[in-house]
Amino acid sequence: LMNAETRYTDADLLLQKESGEISKKTLDKVIKLIQKPINDSEQIKRWFGQFITQNKYTLSKQIAVKVSADELLKRIKQGEYLLKNPAARFAFIKEQAKILLYINGEEYILPATLLAQVRLLTVKQAVWLKALPQALKHKKFAQLLAKFINSGYFYFK
Repeated sequence: LMNAETRYTDADLLLQKESGEISKKTLDKVIKLIQKPINDSEQIKRWFGQFITQNKYTLSKQIAVKVSADELLKRIKQGEYLLKNPAARFAFIKEQAKILLYINGEEYILPATLLAQVRLLTVKQAVWLKALPQALKHKKFAQLLAKFINSGYFYFK
């Protein structure tokens, strides 16, 4: 929940009588530092999405294929399927105007209009590309799906 800007530093630490003592002032500073992100529900939600999808297994790079968004459009016409890499971990959070998609600890923000396609990608083991035509017309989504394939999260059947 903390980043480099919010990490603990003790640049203002004064010389103490007991060098091994952790002072009340230091503890108060650490407590504030920890409590601030815990009280931020948006930050907790995003952290949890990343945490719960962190990769626990090594992705096989042997199945990764380099593909472009334009190539995906061609493969739709051919009726190809995408298979989800069993080592990849997927989840999403639905919000009012957007979807937070998480794959292997990475967050991708998509418009809420792509909810049906995000559900297909996160739930199904095999995704028929013809089920994604509207989403693939959305250039950013097509590029993102190509990135997922190139990263080994999906592969062609």
